[in-house]
Amino acid sequence: MHLECGVCIVRDWNHNDKTSLVRVANNRNIWRNLTHTFPYPYTDADAVAWFTLLSNMSVPTHWAIEVGRAAVGGIGCDIGIGIHAKTARFGYWLAQPYWGRGIMTAAVRDTTDYIFNHLDVARLEAHV
Repeated sequence: MHLECGVCIVRDWNHNDKTSLVRVANNRNIWRNLTHTFPYPYTDADAVAWFTLLSNMSVPTHWAIEVGRAAVGGIGCDIGIGIHAKTARFGYWLAQPYWGRGIMTAAVRDTTDYIFNHLDVARLEAHV
């Protein structure tokens, strides 16, 4: 997947993103606004586990947010199962130096459009 969002690109993660991912994700201010599944401190081992999880997905539902040719955030969804199969939990994060620039607004807009047009999802939920 590759979405040109104006101020950023939303695209598939790749192993070349590991260094940038560890550098920008290891931030307490990011971690404290996310669910328990996002680790802090964020280590090389966490990045390896993340890429392993991604490689085992049959349908990609998590993507990198790129600014200036570097992965500086993530966005995606977890699709429910059973009676919740048409519902997905939506989430995102962005490296602190990029906050307040409209990057996440653009990424969320275009990614939600992509999800509804390409995945079998009728509802997105974003828990605070």
